[in-house]
Amino acid sequence: MKKFGFRCIALLVLLVVGLNFLNKFSLQPSDYTNTVNDFNDLIDQGKRVDVFFYGSSHACYSYDPNVIDSITIIRSFNFGMTSQRLNTTDFVFRETLKKSTPKLIVLDVFPFSLKHAEKEQEIANQKKAYYAFTELSINKIRAIVKNFPLEEIPNTIFPVLRKSDKVSTLFFKRKERYVFSPEEKVVKAYRGFIGNGSYLKKENFVPFEIDDFNESNSSNYNFLSETEKNALDSFLELAKRNNIEVLVVVAPYMNSVKDKEYKIFHNYIKNITIKRDAAFIDFNFLFEDLKLNHIDFKDIGHLNVSGAKKISTFLGNYIRENYKISSRENELSWVEEQPKTVTKYIQDNFIEEAVQIKTPLNKDFNIKAISFYDKGIEKNVIFKLDNTVTDSILSKYRIGFHTYVKDTNKDDLMAYSKSKKRNYDAWDFIPEIMEVGGNKYILKKINTSINEFPKIELFLYDRNGYKGILGNKVEIENIIIK
Repeated sequence: MKKFGFRCIALLVLLVVGLNFLNKFSLQPSDYTNTVNDFNDLIDQGKRVDVFFYGSSHACYSYDPNVIDSITIIRSFNFGMTSQRLNTTDFVFRETLKKSTPKLIVLDVFPFSLKHAEKEQEIANQKKAYYAFTELSINKIRAIVKNFPLEEIPNTIFPVLRKSDKVSTLFFKRKERYVFSPEEKVVKAYRGFIGNGSYLKKENFVPFEIDDFNESNSSNYNFLSETEKNALDSFLELAKRNNIEVLVVVAPYMNSVKDKEYKIFHNYIKNITIKRDAAFIDFNFLFEDLKLNHIDFKDIGHLNVSGAKKISTFLGNYIRENYKISSRENELSWVEEQPKTVTKYIQDNFIEEAVQIKTPLNKDFNIKAISFYDKGIEKNVIFKLDNTVTDSILSKYRIGFHTYVKDTNKDDLMAYSKSKKRNYDAWDFIPEIMEVGGNKYILKKINTSINEFPKIELFLYDRNGYKGILGNKVEIENIIIK
């Protein structure tokens, strides 16, 4: 009888090990697989992470570690995931704690992120996190048993057993990180952050307006069950037990304007954070301070890369001023991670990547070469001047700078260009000289998600207004920004 029992146990162990092995070959990796793999790579390289961001798509579209790290001089990582609910976030938190203990957690919340998944699509979306953390652990099994319906438990623990999942995901090529579907218009992806290049239509922009939020009774917030309310309290308690400070945030989203109970939600979160000695920032209250407008949103619920830069800059300064986290400025690996400045780009890459221009704009004004430093939706256009060009010469002119697009990119033109039925954007500007390494340059920043231009036009006209071209119109063909 004992031998039979041992055999059964041995067979069960072999079955579990076999199924877990097959799991690795049964899944198409998703954007969240990239996120977890990037985190594991950091840890494998011996790099410590100081700040973790958790939350739903509001988190992964809003908080850019590149921007935040450059301000705080620390290292951060974004674990946000589309449709992620707090009970799934709790699982992710526990899994990441096994690898690294941060100094600070930034938890993004909004009403639906605190709700447990109930509908089929909602449940399927939670599986992305469990699939991304491939290691079979007690924490993983416990979380799956606790958070999933009975019939979903086997195929969540062992994805090889699943028939199909309606998992909302963005697939990537195995040899390349962060290659998203074209519809997503991703212009930047870094350590879990997803920078989207879409713009919200102006007529759909509804700014959040502050009224009296001080007297609401948060105890009457009936949108959440007691179990769901306890989940947030439990998450904050877990952080406290691990001596991790917590900052709870709400990313700006226009649905909050329509939510009649948002006042109650805001005060509910505020009271919970006070109780747990955590800080709280509701970015919906900062629309005006941050100068958020329609070009900062990809849709009514999410920021694009431009809005994320504004939020991340604010958050970086807040973290630097309110938390004592040791600087990594003397750590070579951290320094090498930072994005290049325009000056550094000119020094290292301009000569190699520049397109030469042979025709002068006029007899006094000669642009010798042009290059593009792509920073996502923000592109730095760098013009190298002949060193004989002076400020007094520049003071006479504006530069006409037109970028023509393919028919497939017309929808991505600026609203004004589309209203005029143009097939180009006009970026005309007043030039100013900057000097790098003894050479003269002009810098023009443009915000566009378009990376391919069949033609670019350059010309000069009077600084006081257009009265015709002064000199030559220069055309540059087939520019692809990499």
